[in-house]
Amino acid sequence: MTRTTAPPVTVREVRPEERDDVATLLRRAYGAFADELPPDLLDRWLDDVVEPGDAVTLVGHIGGRLVGTARIHLDGSRTAALPPGSASVRAVAVDPDARRSGVATALMGECAAQARAAGATAVYLHTAPFMHAAAALYERLGYERDPAHDVDVAALYGISGPPVQAVISAYRLDLVPRCRVIRPGQGYAGRQGLTYAAGLSAESAGTRGLCLHTLTIPPGGRAKAHRHEAHESAIYVVRGKAVVWWGEGLAHRDEMEAGDFIYIPAGVPHLPINPGSEPAFAVVARTDPNEQESVVLMPELDDVPDRSTS
Repeated sequence: MTRTTAPPVTVREVRPEERDDVATLLRRAYGAFADELPPDLLDRWLDDVVEPGDAVTLVGHIGGRLVGTARIHLDGSRTAALPPGSASVRAVAVDPDARRSGVATALMGECAAQARAAGATAVYLHTAPFMHAAAALYERLGYERDPAHDVDVAALYGISGPPVQAVISAYRLDLVPRCRVIRPGQGYAGRQGLTYAAGLSAESAGTRGLCLHTLTIPPGGRAKAHRHEAHESAIYVVRGKAVVWWGEGLAHRDEMEAGDFIYIPAGVPHLPINPGSEPAFAVVARTDPNEQESVVLMPELDDVPDRSTS
């Protein structure tokens, strides 16, 4: 039986022979904002970003190719005075060809894990106002604005003239366990072909043993046949109807409607379908805390349910 998995993102510390590749990636990523800053300020900023200092440099790989990087300063920040016990992240970059593959999320997760292991109580980072995608990612991961620690990089580098200010915005992620309210965020595409609304996860709330999201399957929509390798799932249908094919060879078929629950054990193949004319909306809980959970795709089963009678 053929099984296909989405390419995993692996994160580790940089090796000496990779440092030039990291520098090239950073200059390429930050250089894309050349129109936003005066040349002298951009050049000084790039030089500062590329220089690792005493940080731990992490790299992300997909299929053996270096596609992302991030740095974690475990004893504070090079650019701002932070509260005692704080770590800081900077120099986050992803190859444009690898964006939306979970690379930045994996790198940020490892930065937080290293900071937590080192005893830090918070992680800070700074991002420019024109880096909209980065700010959206950080907010989705649970970072909150902390304007008291914003930095004017023009003043920091001793550069005068227009713009008089070039303020980068501070964000903070608290590592001390606390209750969190997570607002509905940008959706993400799961490997099994469904789109989820970002909710509670290790990335957004620091969960360690569960995640909780909402899922909408459009009329006629269906997932790819798959199984969850090592975690359980529980689903509650809020609105609409769905059919779930499950078991070896997808030999079993169950219908669900609003108010129904379904339990999916680890390792059981399944494929949900919305055969109705209205969207099916459900709440999904899993014992894997990560948003992009380990999914084993089973393409040989995709066409087992008859598309005309499902």
